[in-house]
Parts: sequence; C-alpha cells; structure tokens
Amino acid sequence: MWAWTSSGVGPFDRAEEKLASTADADLPTIGVLRLASDRLGWVLQHAGFEATDKGPPPASYVRAKALMYMGVLAVRAARAGIAVLRVGYETEVIPYKRMLLELHSRTQRVVDDESGEYARQWLANRAGKPARSLRDVPDGLWDVLSNSSHADARAVENFLAVSREHGAFLVVLPERRQDFSNGTLAMMAGEVRDIAVIIAREHKLEIPNRTQLDALVRWAFENHLPEGQEDPDDS
Repeated sequence: MWAWTSSGVGPFDRAEEKLASTADADLPTIGVLRLASDRLGWVLQHAGFEATDKGPPPASYVRAKALMYMGVLAVRAARAGIAVLRVGYETEVIPYKRMLLELHSRTQRVVDDESGEYARQWLANRAGKPARSLRDVPDGLWDVLSNSSHADARAVENFLAVSREHGAFLVVLPERRQDFSNGTLAMMAGEVRDIAVIIAREHKLEIPNRTQLDALVRWAFENHLPEGQEDPDDS
C-alpha cells in the first residue's frame, strides 16, 4: 500500500531519495559518462564559429555550426540521462539514449561531407528522418528506442510490464536494475566521447586526459555490456 506522510512526502519521493543515495555505488559507469560529458563541455567551450554575413557561408562555417549545435544537444542529453538514472527512472532515460545514438551518426555524416551540404541540410531541418542517418545499429534497436520515446503501448510492454507466477504487474515506482542502467550509461559514455572527439578534430583541439577517458570507456564496455560489444573507438 502506498502512503503519504503528513508532510506530503510520498512513496515516489522516498524511493527516489533512496536510489539517489546509492547511485554512485550501484552505477560505477555513471562516473564514466560524467567525465565524457565534462570533456565534451570543454570541447564546446574551445570550439566555435565566427559569424558571417557576406554571401553564402562556406563549408567550414556550416560544418562548425552544425557540430556545435549537435554537441550542445549531446552534452545536455547526457547530463539529463545521469539525473534520470540516479533516481531510478530507467525507461525514461531511453529518449536520451536515442538522441545520443542519432547525434553520434549525424556528427559523423557532417564531417564525412567536406562540401558542408549535409550540415546545411541538417541546419535547415531537411537532413531526413533520424532512422536514415544511422550507421552500424543492430536490427530492431532503433525501433525499441523509438517505441519508448513516444506515447506507445509497447513502451510499457517492453520495459514496465512484469510477469510473475501469480500474474503480471506494472512497474510504477522507480527502481534500479544495475545491469540495465550500467549498460545504458556505458553506451552513452562511448557516444558522448566519440562526439567530443569528432568536434575536437574539426577544430584541431586535443582533449585533456583523453587517454584516461578512452581507458574508462573501454573498461565500461568490457565490464557492463554483453560480450562481443566492444568500444568502437580505434583512434
């Protein structure tokens, strides 16, 4: 039975407070994503693009602008994901994971197109649907992430409907499955690190403590993701 105290503190507040108090111990990968997002923030501070008002902007301008915008979206999604997972809303982090997966692919497409046309199209909201931008994504993953990013019944059936011996029940209060949360944080850390590297290369920047970050991402992948899913960075 759920109960509220006289001060108005209810079961959600109590569950969130308890989960937040053990988050760092339960989720060692949270520190990896913190560091990756911190390094991306550093890159954004040192990157940039100068305004231009003389004719069509050059490729370097639109590429830098698109990458800056994507970097801002990525670092905020990462930090929001940390906040959500700290208090046990595991399903609710999926939209942030989906955004990072999309941004990971789109930043690569920006730098692969030296003409700047893809960047121009993305800035004008004409770069195509997210699914078309994806690269090397396992079959079905995007659909699962998308279902849980919208008001879709499959979001409940995939993650919040639990079968037990005496029937099924719905997960309403926040909870923590350490394997799920650590795996999600590991993948997000890898994506954020890669986005930081892409933007840094565009501006010829050296990311501070890059070796440490790479080692931690590699550790997160090796210890918190299924066997065979390796850190894709090979730089």
